[in-house]
Amino acid sequence: MTKPARSRSDRGSASLEVAILMPMVLLIVFGVVQGAVWYHARTVATAAANEAAAAARAENASTGQGSAAAQTVLSRNSDVLRDSNVSVSRDAETVTVTVTGKAAVILTNWRIFNISQTVTSPRERITSPEDN
Repeated sequence: MTKPARSRSDRGSASLEVAILMPMVLLIVFGVVQGAVWYHARTVATAAANEAAAAARAENASTGQGSAAAQTVLSRNSDVLRDSNVSVSRDAETVTVTVTGKAAVILTNWRIFNISQTVTSPRERITSPEDN
């Protein structure tokens, strides 16, 4: 099998194709990696909110204990979820925790990806059989 002969007008066309397609391929690759980083940051925020809710839902617990539990998770993942903030609130029956932050950005010119995850959990409390 022989290769078809190239005409003079086809010379350099492969370089031109690579020059046009390579930025698009790199943009797609960076987009996939940035999506994975955003998803991981979202998972970290959810884990921190779950830990805070678990700590704050005990009968004699405080919102400070919930915040401390969330900060423990966030401190281990500070490179993934930046500028994080934890909000814990308790009422008579529920505990609500909201963790917010910004996902790490791969390229500096991309917009910041804000993350916000909320977990609501029932409070543990002692009840008598008559309450049921």
